Amino acid sequence: MKENTPSTTALLVAIIIIILGGDRQGRKICPSELINVQTELIRCTKLIPCFSLFTLMFQCTVMTKWIRFICNLYSPGLLNGVGKRKAYIETAVRNELSIPGSGGSRHAVEQVLVVASGYDTLALRLAEEFPHVLFYEVDHPATMAIKRRAVQFYQMSDEGSIDFRRQSISNLRLISADLTK
Repeated sequence: MKENTPSTTALLVAIIIIILGGDRQGRKICPSELINVQTELIRCTKLIPCFSLFTLMFQCTVMTKWIRFICNLYSPGLLNGVGKRKAYIETAVRNELSIPGSGGSRHAVEQVLVVASGYDTLALRLAEEFPHVLFYEVDHPATMAIKRRAVQFYQMSDEGSIDFRRQSISNLRLISADLTK
């Protein structure tokens, strides 16, 4: 990764989640909340010009099938693989967060760390749901700077139907770090 350049891989993974929201097969793999918040966060990054047109394109079944066909020629199973990985990780984290603590602790898990988080929305979505847990995301400074601005804009936005938009998420820490050093 170049020093002052945000991750193209992070953007690609986010776009794949948005594409999965455009067809029935993808919506079976990924929870709708993941698709909706991912779409909104990427809109807030302003990394994709004409984002409204971009998302309309993926709501068209014919276009999504065509994109799926092209992606499968390039890398068979890529779209579903990314979606299934995201869904599996979310299920695993939610399962761990629901385990009661032992002794005097109410909860067994007190912190969640997401390394190389890119534009992933897991910690953002779970931080509001689990206020007793500290969520840390670590990524490259250039990528994290864009995500930090997008999260701030996302929390102030009136668009969409996400409940926690206007609330400050005090248990989410976005940390910039060059993981190559």
